Amino acid sequence: MRIIFAAFVIGVIVMMITIGDSKELYAEVFPSEVIEFMYSNVVITYTLGGISLAGLANAILLIQYIMKKWSFGIFIILAILILTPEVISVVGLLSLIPCICFSIYELFVLKTENKKKMQEVGLQEEKDIIRKYQEKHQLLEEYRSLALDCKKNVQKISGIYALGLVAVIFVLLFMNSFVLILLALFFFTYTFNILARYRVSSFLPITRLLYEKCDPEACASAIIYYSMTKHNFRLTNQTLFAQCMIYMDDPQLAKASLALFPLKDEASTLSYCSIMAYVYYILKDEEKLEECKKMASKVRLNMGAVGVNIQSQDMAAIQNKIDLMNGDFNTCRKYYLQAFQRAQFPFQKVDASYYIGLISFVEEDYIVAKTYLEKVIQLGNKMHFVSKAEHYLSKINEMNLEE
Repeated sequence: MRIIFAAFVIGVIVMMITIGDSKELYAEVFPSEVIEFMYSNVVITYTLGGISLAGLANAILLIQYIMKKWSFGIFIILAILILTPEVISVVGLLSLIPCICFSIYELFVLKTENKKKMQEVGLQEEKDIIRKYQEKHQLLEEYRSLALDCKKNVQKISGIYALGLVAVIFVLLFMNSFVLILLALFFFTYTFNILARYRVSSFLPITRLLYEKCDPEACASAIIYYSMTKHNFRLTNQTLFAQCMIYMDDPQLAKASLALFPLKDEASTLSYCSIMAYVYYILKDEEKLEECKKMASKVRLNMGAVGVNIQSQDMAAIQNKIDLMNGDFNTCRKYYLQAFQRAQFPFQKVDASYYIGLISFVEEDYIVAKTYLEKVIQLGNKMHFVSKAEHYLSKINEMNLEE
């Protein structure tokens, strides 16, 4: 919606700037009566210029949607560009009003649904998450500057991305060579992919606070500061914040933080199911845990072998929580031993080590339990597993196993 409105404004401005020097060009395209009407009704002419550019922006958004929705979408777009390229602009114009109406309706419905979802988790609005967080945890001021630096970098990349879209529109408007247009579109697509990667990497300093430093309190504080604006609060990276809450032993706030998580594609749905399964395991809600498994099993990632591998790992993680709840410790121990070997980040090693140690303690295999619980204390930093590991270790030490 914002992109279409920005394109409309740019179209109006471009028409205002160029209308004085374009009379000869219009004469080659339009009849004299049309030209006379245009110059005698400049407000309508400016508006039509804005609508034309908004329609083109709408067409680009439709192209992006098709390419994201279907893996073969790129071939459809290429076929249209080669055979009838003018169809794209026509479709963009014809679908402009329906798309705007749908966006307005979607915003209204989304606002109503979001309010209902927040009430279900005991909150009135999203900024209540800050209040709920501060009731149990500290909001660490020292991570404000880190969050703001990350935010500035993301905003810069978003600005470059917006300028790139404007460049695409002008290329489509003023280039006459189809080959050059095609080359330009491929160049812009490649550039936008690089920008998307830089945008993701700009958030990495915050992510590392949990993934590498095992400090969920610092990570959660940075996310909250990142999500703040002067007059509003919109939680960013809900899944990472929910993970922080899990490792701070606050499953209720983890659940609340995912209330407005957008299930926009298969990957986000799978990520949501995986984290919520962990939350429902902590809350001992077996029914909801089974619902997560069913929801995740219906997802089909269009990413080939990589997608199959990701889905199988997430499904295994959900099944493991079910097995853990049902007391199938042998299966769970094997899962966590494999997870420990596969772990790429310290927080994953801590997670796996804690459950290996806990299962071993329950099964009275105290030597193994001690080994892995010590790993938790060594790597866990401020994850809540550390205090629990210390508790179980104290019990093991009281047993005088050496005797």
